[in-house]
Amino acid sequence: MILTSDHGDHNGSHGLEHKTIMYDEAARVPWIMRLPGRIQAGAVSDSLVSTGLDLMATCCDFAGVPQPAHCLGVSQRAAAEGGASHGRDCAYCENQVSFMVADQRWKY
Repeated sequence: MILTSDHGDHNGSHGLEHKTIMYDEAARVPWIMRLPGRIQAGAVSDSLVSTGLDLMATCCDFAGVPQPAHCLGVSQRAAAEGGASHGRDCAYCENQVSFMVADQRWKY
């Protein structure tokens, strides 16, 4: 099971109602994964860096089916299972008025 969310529209945070500026409320969206026997219960991964693009790739990897050729995501299975290899060092985002690159420590 994977639970995630849309990054929302700031809901008034910073006086904004749109997600055009990359404050953490719009840029850092959690993933919650559960797969008994494969993902340790209660584990928190600081190495997992992902975007919504990675959801399809991760689901395909866990299901043992090929990722569609048009899918640009990177599977996050190794990070979810406690491995060090996660496929991404940074998350990127852009929209009509701003762009962002973020890692665990910095966001530009």
